[in-house]
Amino acid sequence: MILYTSNQSAETKIVIGGSSAIPGSNTGGVVGPMPRYSISRENLSTGDGTFMGTKFTINVTGTAVIQSVDDGQDITIKGQRQSRVMGEGLTLMQVLREEFPNQGTGKLEISPYGGLSNIMVFDDAKLLSVDLPEQNEESAGVQTLEYSFTFEAYEEDSNNTNTGTTGRPVKPSYKLSSVDESWELSEADGFFYDFDIPTDENNTLRKTYTLSHTVSATGLKKYERPGVIATDGEAFRQAVLWVKDRLVKDPTINIEKDLMGDDTFFKSKFLPIEMNMPGKTDDLGFNLKAGTPKYKGYNHTRSVSSDQNIGSYSVTDTWVISQENFESTHSLEFNFEGGASVEGATITANATFQGLSTTTSENTKTDKYAGALKAFAIVKPLIPALAEKVYLDSEGAFALNTDIKLSESVGHNKVSGTVTYSVSFSDYELPKIAGAVSESVTINYNNDRGEQKLIAVMQVIGRANGPIIQDIETTQISSRTIAVEAIMPRGVAKPNGEIAISPYRPTGTSYLTASTESWNPTTRSYNKSETWEFNGG
Repeated sequence: MILYTSNQSAETKIVIGGSSAIPGSNTGGVVGPMPRYSISRENLSTGDGTFMGTKFTINVTGTAVIQSVDDGQDITIKGQRQSRVMGEGLTLMQVLREEFPNQGTGKLEISPYGGLSNIMVFDDAKLLSVDLPEQNEESAGVQTLEYSFTFEAYEEDSNNTNTGTTGRPVKPSYKLSSVDESWELSEADGFFYDFDIPTDENNTLRKTYTLSHTVSATGLKKYERPGVIATDGEAFRQAVLWVKDRLVKDPTINIEKDLMGDDTFFKSKFLPIEMNMPGKTDDLGFNLKAGTPKYKGYNHTRSVSSDQNIGSYSVTDTWVISQENFESTHSLEFNFEGGASVEGATITANATFQGLSTTTSENTKTDKYAGALKAFAIVKPLIPALAEKVYLDSEGAFALNTDIKLSESVGHNKVSGTVTYSVSFSDYELPKIAGAVSESVTINYNNDRGEQKLIAVMQVIGRANGPIIQDIETTQISSRTIAVEAIMPRGVAKPNGEIAISPYRPTGTSYLTASTESWNPTTRSYNKSETWEFNGG
């Protein structure tokens, strides 16, 4: 006979053929001769052919007859035998329904006559369908009733006693119907940062990449024994366990086992960060692990989805692949302003540092801000040299004064993990006052070269042509006023403007006729003015 025992309740048994009566209060089934059966085995494998498990499809076909307790039906009563046969049909259609839901599986046993050995056993058989085909002309649905059952199973636990038999099959660690794993590496468009500025002009810009890893599986229910589901035996939990074993915390480490955790047939290994076998970077052009500079994964994010309806589980991990020990990406923008109509040229540098997190998604904290600060400390001292190069590339006519900052600002955003920086330089002449942020010297000349003539004007009464003008062969006194304005940084005392004024004083005999000096400690504004008189020429 063929016996099906529900995994929900070991008391519930269904006998399919091989008996004239169905004993037991919790036992139902079909009365009739031993049914025919067919079994097909399908080896389940991943896309690359890795063995994952086995699926069995069992078809049971037989003939149902009326039970022995109904042998006394009165054939003179119209339709009585047909009613009994149809009752067997109803029994077939109701198989396992009164125990619904029965967790979908049960133990299916196909036994030889006499209760001998070599019983075919499927521990997780699931009834897929019951079919009552059209009645043939011989029975016309009055004498017998044809039927067929279709089962599906993944765990075969038979014990073969024939001589020459092989050992029992090894059961997979996980009960799965399908698995999938994929990697994707792509350039992160617009995500660039500078390295070792400016010593390597042709290679200062380094790319960053986006690496994603998706692992998904669909599980099947796993039972410890009939009626008792195994620990983590739910379908989605079987998928979770497999997915967990395939997750990668560090994409710079080799993967050395196939999808089912076996390294026997996985000789090439796989390095995610280079999307290839280790040491074969020349095949695809990626050299991110062993190259210079080395790369590692940052900004690890994880998305998880589970569909318990079908027993599936999926995880997608994503990393930003950036230079090792440089935990930030950043952008640098330089603006050149200058021309014949302006006093000088200026270079303004604008930098944004976006920190990269070194923590995994399991960590509830992020260290992006720390990464941005680290990058800012590295790049800031390099900006003046790069600004000088931009000035020359922009055909600046003089020399950029990077020792003096026209303006400077720093912005911090701890939430987004960013630091912004802006600084401006010019090619103006350097201030002579030590430490001055800005300096301006103005010189007013009065008859500096003695060119102004001293004349005598004599008025003559009645002279129609006006007064008589006579050159007395001398010149007016010369004078020179020198004024300096300067802005000093915070914390600096009143400066001495002597060094800024002295180069412009007249040479030779001259006399200081006026001198003023002012200092505003609040605005840090300094002013000094001198007037000198002398003989010009």
